[in-house]
Amino acid sequence: LTHDPRLRIFHDDGRVFLNSAKDAEYDAVFMDAFGSVLTTPFQLTTIEAVKQIDRVLKPDGVVIFNIAASLVGPKSRVLRSELATYRQIFPQVLIFKVKTENPDEKIQNMIIAALKRPVPIDTDSINGKITQLSRNQVTLNDPEATPFTDDRPATELRGL
Repeated sequence: LTHDPRLRIFHDDGRVFLNSAKDAEYDAVFMDAFGSVLTTPFQLTTIEAVKQIDRVLKPDGVVIFNIAASLVGPKSRVLRSELATYRQIFPQVLIFKVKTENPDEKIQNMIIAALKRPVPIDTDSINGKITQLSRNQVTLNDPEATPFTDDRPATELRGL
């Protein structure tokens, strides 16, 4: 990233930071948090954490994060529950494959964007990387998925 006085980066425990941050302070929250090679720290995956993210975002805010999961099969359960968690709070939740050539069964890096206000997706953005990513959008709906909570975090899903 290049220096920009409008950009503030915080290196802190995400949940601790969110719990103490001011209301409606941020345009965007970008999370790139992994507890291991493939897992996000559970305390950032729950409905309680997502409510805090929503609270700190301005009315037109967005949260963007990456997740390692598969789109189908047993290894997609974490992704499906995480989407269900965000969809309880945010009216628009989008998912993008980083590499479309990866089979849907493979654990892979994906990007999720959750928006406080729905917006149309511009597949002809002036930014080439955004254009390419927008074309990698996938649809995944699972009405059976259970959102994560502090009492039922992702660590409760066995066999992942």
